[in-house]
Amino acid sequence: MSASAREIKEQLARARGYFHSHDVMRSILALATGMKVLVEQPVFGVARQEITTHILEVTQLLNRAEEVQLHVPQGLEYTKGADKRFLGMLIRLVKTIKEEAGKETLEQARDRKLKMDRALIRGQKQLDAGKTAEAEEAFNEAVSLYVDEHKLFVFIASKLIKAKLARQALKYLQRALKVDGDDSQAYLAMAEAQSQIGEAGKAEAILRQAETKFNDDTDVHLAFAQALELKGRLKEALVAAKKAYDAEPGMNEARKLLTRLAKKARAAQAAADSS
Repeated sequence: MSASAREIKEQLARARGYFHSHDVMRSILALATGMKVLVEQPVFGVARQEITTHILEVTQLLNRAEEVQLHVPQGLEYTKGADKRFLGMLIRLVKTIKEEAGKETLEQARDRKLKMDRALIRGQKQLDAGKTAEAEEAFNEAVSLYVDEHKLFVFIASKLIKAKLARQALKYLQRALKVDGDDSQAYLAMAEAQSQIGEAGKAEAILRQAETKFNDDTDVHLAFAQALELKGRLKEALVAAKKAYDAEPGMNEARKLLTRLAKKARAAQAAADSS
């Protein structure tokens, strides 16, 4: 008997054993492993006939399992000579079962989100009490419960920035940009954090990048205009403010900023002309 035939038979024996131990997933995996060897190293003659018989036996066993009946209602069907197709079917089945096992039930999701909310509330209370380490511990607990709540990281970072703890906020903002690079609020918060820790150049670079990426976002243009205004770069600030106003003409803040900058620019020009 060839080494490949021996290995295939061993895997099929494991598949039977796992099935009788009520471990359906490992049974399918063992069958798939045996099929992979058979596809890559074909076996012929009497050994092949024995292997085919064993494959059919394991397949019949698996067709009794609830997991298989749920995802393959018609049952697994093995045909000699269609080894590659059967292997593909087993691989898809394993993937489907794993995905199902990884999904939260509605009740589990509610419980997890409730724990997350409680951790966030506790973190805010600790911040209000000036207990930074305890607040971060609570926020990290909330992060450990993250599944797909992408806004969580900006939410925590904003709390820290408001408490003048911008340096601690940076790691949350980096995570925010990693999970959702299209969140303009993450860029704005990152720019604010960099500005708060004295990195004005980095803050401007982030805002400039955000302006390019989010061309129709009023908040981004406003933030950039305000940052440029603080640096006395009125002409550039006017351009950004005009973009904010054009993006949302009805926004009072954009209109007021544009008016203020225009007055400052005229005053600066008048002063330059008279000198």
